[in-house]
Amino acid sequence: MKELQTIQKENKLNDVFAADEPTPNGAHHLYQVCKHETASFDGEGNLHLAPESMLLTVQFQRGPRNDINSTLGVTEMDLLEIVRDRLKAFQDGPFACHANVVALTHVSAALHNLKARTKVLAEGGVLGTDAP
Repeated sequence: MKELQTIQKENKLNDVFAADEPTPNGAHHLYQVCKHETASFDGEGNLHLAPESMLLTVQFQRGPRNDINSTLGVTEMDLLEIVRDRLKAFQDGPFACHANVVALTHVSAALHNLKARTKVLAEGGVLGTDAP
């Protein structure tokens, strides 16, 4: 369990934690978001939260998508699609601004790159396997 060192330091609303140990590929698959400064760690590094402080748990796909022993979960693309949808809505409403345009451009670029990676893996016959 570790707290992520997020980019937002001032006026921070939430804290984000990687709630599991990384797998051999180096990635965590379980994240928790809670209200800022409501979490504490015990001497063994276990996170303790009051139930009302927990805002969100994100379970990422763990293991190949076609393996029955895998843990089903969301992907990076799923979360980016949510962010893209919100930024588009802000741009279509009263909160349109240059910062949203720039963020939307980068989120869209990230989605296109991840889509391209998925295509390469599928074409190589390794999509849904543990092959890199």
